[in-house]
This record gives sequence, structure tokens and C-alpha cells, in this order.
Amino acid sequence: TTTNYQTGVPVKVSNTGGALPTTTPQIVAGTKYYAINISPSSIKLAISYANAIAGTAITISNDGSGTNTLIGQIPDGFDDITTYYVIYCK
Repeated sequence: TTTNYQTGVPVKVSNTGGALPTTTPQIVAGTKYYAINISPSSIKLAISYANAIAGTAITISNDGSGTNTLIGQIPDGFDDITTYYVIYCK
């Protein structure tokens, strides 16, 4: 199950207890990929933002093994330790 990732959103994948799916090109844990929104519970992955916008997805050949996890990407320039606040200005 995924959370409604919009097309072009950067994500990373990880795996515990097995191996990531076989893909073309092969995906690598911790590498940045880009979501292609298919439905609220389904996405495909692209190797670049441009490919995501064009709908050019990575080909997945199998499900892999263990537990595959999709991780929403922290935007460049931010870290996962600091608390950030958004101020809305109109």
C-alpha cells in the first residue's frame, strides 16, 4: 500500500529480510527515484523527474523477497533531525 504520492515526488526504496525486486534498470536501496501516480494506492517508479512526468517507468520483473519499503524523500537542503515549521503567507 502506498500513500497517494503525486507524480514527480522523489522517493527512496529499502528492503529488510530479502532482496529488492528485479527491475530494468535495477533499483538500488537508498537511491533517489521519482513516483508516477497510478492511483491513490499504486505508483510506478522512474529514474528521473523528466521520466516520471513523461510516464516512463522502471520495468519490474518480480516482487523480490522480504519486506520492500517506499520512503518519502526529504527535500534537498533539509535533514531528518531538525524540526521545520511552515509559515503560510498570503
